[in-house]
Amino acid sequence: MYVDTRFIKYILSGSGPLVTEINLVEEPAPESGLSSEDIKDVIVWIISIIERVPETREILGFLLEDVPEEYRPSGEAGDLVATSSVFKRSRVISLGPRVNRADKERAARVIEAAYNAEAESLNQALADGSIGVDTWYEGIRKSISRGHVSTYSVGRSGAWSSISFSEWGRLGQRIRRQNQFLQAFADDIRKRGAENISVKYLNNRTGLYGANFRESLEAGNARDRGLDPSVLPAIPGDGTTQCLVRCKCRWTIRPSGRDRYLISWRLGQAEHCATCNSRARDWVNLEVYKGNLISEVVPHYYNR
Repeated sequence: MYVDTRFIKYILSGSGPLVTEINLVEEPAPESGLSSEDIKDVIVWIISIIERVPETREILGFLLEDVPEEYRPSGEAGDLVATSSVFKRSRVISLGPRVNRADKERAARVIEAAYNAEAESLNQALADGSIGVDTWYEGIRKSISRGHVSTYSVGRSGAWSSISFSEWGRLGQRIRRQNQFLQAFADDIRKRGAENISVKYLNNRTGLYGANFRESLEAGNARDRGLDPSVLPAIPGDGTTQCLVRCKCRWTIRPSGRDRYLISWRLGQAEHCATCNSRARDWVNLEVYKGNLISEVVPHYYNR
């Protein structure tokens, strides 16, 4: 995929019309199932948020700073390796500074709000009979994918060119898992009849998928701090706490020497469930050395 990045300077400077046309050259899709077309769609979606709500330019602008002109897998189909980027390997990208935690949180909230607005519009259309379940499902599915991809990039400080194929693979798995839940929800709607389900109920259920973006934010942030998120005993929002996907907790990750980190589960600004309180008490200064968690972990899990 080749991306015309002229629109980026307009986004960041605030001058001129927004150019959203992206020229495509078909390339093999990453093994994650997230194709270059999917990523292009996410970039255009971020631009559309800024167009609709100009004040989000300051909050989301960093997500458009690292979109190179040449955007395509570096390997051939079946020859993708974990160290490969979704960008051409020979291209050198000068990345900006790591985004601080508060700015990541702000950007994630804007993305979740944009998803919820889209989902609620689709829910209303379904309840009104303007669209059928198949159209509703496809719209929600696309919104979920956009939300996870963009929120993961928020966690990674917008460093698209640093996201490896292995990262895309894990992100794709997370999205596919949510799509399975969504498919089951769609089947339930067909069985019960959309006319028998309230918009309030639909909004509450689809809101859970947006809350799950937290898992992608925390996974991206861990990678941004130098850790493979798979080393973490759990990830906020992954459904292993009593608060399930609505968890507002986070990990603090502190370097502690060469190849060594100390990680702690921290409570967020919310009412906390028993699982999160137990983790905040016992999951403190857990030690990671050379990519392995070497501290003993007290098993605080709700449904594992």
